[in-house]
Amino acid sequence: MELARALTFNEKLAAVLFVLFGPIHLIVNSLTTSNLFGSLASLLFWLVAFFIALCVALATVFFRPNSSGSNLRDWIGRILPLVVLIITSIGANFISQEMIERNMKSFANQNERLLSGTPPQSVIYVDGVPDGGIAIIRSPLRNPTGFTQREMVELTGERIKSCNRLDDRDWACRFD
Repeated sequence: MELARALTFNEKLAAVLFVLFGPIHLIVNSLTTSNLFGSLASLLFWLVAFFIALCVALATVFFRPNSSGSNLRDWIGRILPLVVLIITSIGANFISQEMIERNMKSFANQNERLLSGTPPQSVIYVDGVPDGGIAIIRSPLRNPTGFTQREMVELTGERIKSCNRLDDRDWACRFD
């Protein structure tokens, strides 16, 4: 309790931003990635929350807080919420992307039977609304974006827009 009284408003705000955009963001994001609607709702919520937090953090830079007695501490306190927000958001985004990639690799391993056989083989990871999505494509020697239109349609039912390599055999490909 004594520590909470010793902290300035901006230091408390930085701690709240860290918790909100760090652990809580990662937990909520991992719970909502199982369906497209949940992912979109989560993305919209976090974009709005980030915009509001960014406005508040920027305001702390320009509005002088009550003096805590130390000029250096006041200046650090003014930029601390903004710095914490940016670093935490970048870190949480990096961790989220790693979790998504790990989930895709796990999905490919769970669907090994569907991906076995002569490459290229595919399995749909996310089917979008109304169309499009992400497919895991087993193609050890070629990037699926270089396939012919006929090969793309055979694998995904649509045109492949972009691919990211998951490992030496599999690709995560977005399709129309």
